Amino acid sequence: MLNQKSKLSKTTFHYKNLYNVLKSKYKDDVFALLNSLSLEEIIALKLELSSKNINNKLYGFTFWSNSTKIMKEALILYAVAATKSKKEAARFLGISKKVFNDAYSQFEIDKYFSDRLDG
Repeated sequence: MLNQKSKLSKTTFHYKNLYNVLKSKYKDDVFALLNSLSLEEIIALKLELSSKNINNKLYGFTFWSNSTKIMKEALILYAVAATKSKKEAARFLGISKKVFNDAYSQFEIDKYFSDRLDG
């Protein structure tokens, strides 16, 4: 029985969705604003705000070559939030379970959610 429970916890997600994880930290108007923006506007705004304190210069970070990695991490986060299991998330993204598991580990998805749920 212990083996089954251990196996289940590794494949089943224990959090509802990303909105529920973040809503305790932000007011509803933040989510309303985000909902009114396009994905491109959100990304551009995030980059602008991130670079504001350093004179709008984020030199040294290769955005172009890292954009695919950033997008894949966002897709994994969304798939985890929108599904109930790793198998379902992989199917949702149209990738194999192995590719999903590799990305899940690479982007430390468990840590991402546990840090936000604990904090």
